[in-house]
Amino acid sequence: MASNVNKSAEQVLTPYPYHAGQSITLRDSDGAEFSVDIIHEYPFTISPAVVVNLYKDGAVHEAVLKLYDRRFGELRQRIEFSGKERPQPHTEESEAAFQDFARSGMLVPVLGRLKHTDLMWDLHRGVYTPLEEENEEDEKTKPERERLAEEEVEFYYEIQKRYTREVRVYEKLKYLQGRGIPRFFTTVTLQMPSAPADIEPSYFQVLGILIEKIDGFNLTNLVTEMPAGPPNVWAEIVQKATDLAVEINRAGVLDEDSQPRNAIVTRREGNTYEVRRIDFGEARLESDLEYYREDEPNFFKQCAETSDDPGAIGAVMAAKVKRLMGVQLDIVFEEIFPGVGGLPV
Repeated sequence: MASNVNKSAEQVLTPYPYHAGQSITLRDSDGAEFSVDIIHEYPFTISPAVVVNLYKDGAVHEAVLKLYDRRFGELRQRIEFSGKERPQPHTEESEAAFQDFARSGMLVPVLGRLKHTDLMWDLHRGVYTPLEEENEEDEKTKPERERLAEEEVEFYYEIQKRYTREVRVYEKLKYLQGRGIPRFFTTVTLQMPSAPADIEPSYFQVLGILIEKIDGFNLTNLVTEMPAGPPNVWAEIVQKATDLAVEINRAGVLDEDSQPRNAIVTRREGNTYEVRRIDFGEARLESDLEYYREDEPNFFKQCAETSDDPGAIGAVMAAKVKRLMGVQLDIVFEEIFPGVGGLPV
């Protein structure tokens, strides 16, 4: 039976604020304020993403606004030890617990513990596996208010981390912007309406990015969008997505969420197609991993070979086309870093 706190929380869910037809005020990286109009909402991903009208130089431009808001998104779905998904919606109660935690001085130590867990993973990658949660029995005996607060801190930490990673990847892959990935316009911030005056303001800042809107369809829907093929065009598209994954790895980016749904296919004139990659919130830079393994100069390359980002797209799509259409796609998989094997078992 759910606790009284949970019943109460279900009655005061935080309303989702990013709907089509709304106008929101943002602050760009230079501190200048400007407004955008939301014209389309994407289905929930890790964090909210919407299409906006951006008004600049007397013209209207469409762009994608990704908001790293700890209150909403698939990030708030937790996997329990049993394997069951447990939704953890943001509520007035969870926000009050978070704010009390910050006032008591407990928030910073929890952030420190989370950072330490990530550090241990980087130091012992392939050996050390961080737990998603503490021991299940500890979770059961923890006071409900404390559990709510700590979970909210974890959401804050994770969403900040994903924002930082995505911004850094767009900077690292600047040469691919407009070709292999969307163009990056600016970082933005907006303030939560619940921000109290007596707590560090950054805990209540929603960070975001404005990027190019890519028209097209998701690679995972290739057969649905192009049921007539022809098969050689399917193969060409999947090959482009596979080669792009190799190029991204060679540029020093390891995407830990490499999969077909993160590739967008755009039709061009003359029955040609472009593929661009999106969503880099789980990507890692070579400089990050090598920093912790200075005595292993090939560590990033070994991680890339083991992770096999190209195969996570190309092999998966080839298998899907074979299963659905009975067609074998001949996809070429280059070695990402020739002569470098994967991580030792």
